[in-house]
Amino acid sequence: HQLSSDSNYLAFLYVKNTGDTNNCLISLNGSSGNFYIIVPPNGSVHLRGDGTTLDCNDIYVKSNTSTTTIEYILAKE
Repeated sequence: HQLSSDSNYLAFLYVKNTGDTNNCLISLNGSSGNFYIIVPPNGSVHLRGDGTTLDCNDIYVKSNTSTTTIEYILAKE
């Protein structure tokens, strides 16, 4: 699932996995990219954009199995 269709540079991203059982996987390079960031149930991650190559529309999330729920904050430059 793409978090934003905005093509501006990403300034800040916070994702919290509010689910109880499944991991949330995050890709920073599109839907066909690698989902290297793993957020466990009730865990969270935050990062700053680089201001040059990471766009808001590059951020995708998915569950490692069936489904999970998330809260997120995405700020553009």
